[in-house]
Amino acid sequence: MVAEEIAEIQDEYAELLELLESLIEEFETTFETFDEATDGLDSMITFWNGYWVWRMDEVLSELSRAGEASKAAAEDVGVVWDPQPERETHEREPHGRRDRKGWDYYFQQIEEIE
Repeated sequence: MVAEEIAEIQDEYAELLELLESLIEEFETTFETFDEATDGLDSMITFWNGYWVWRMDEVLSELSRAGEASKAAAEDVGVVWDPQPERETHEREPHGRRDRKGWDYYFQQIEEIE
């Protein structure tokens, strides 16, 4: 029974696992590029506050759209959803990034997608 449950979980999350592996490779390559172009601390700050935030915002938006498509498909077969509480809106920063409150924000966003 445990092996079946493990296989079911792996199947269910295979797409997200592939995305994670792809992002890890992308982040490693991009960080190396930033690191070669600047000194150690500047490259870390530039990477985490710039590229990583931008890319994760993009990934979360894509996952949200995919979730909305799944939700619409479920509604087509008769699923009725309870009203959702209003989500906090975020002001846009210069360069199009949203104002983030740190790691907790991303963990919350990932939990909402699941």
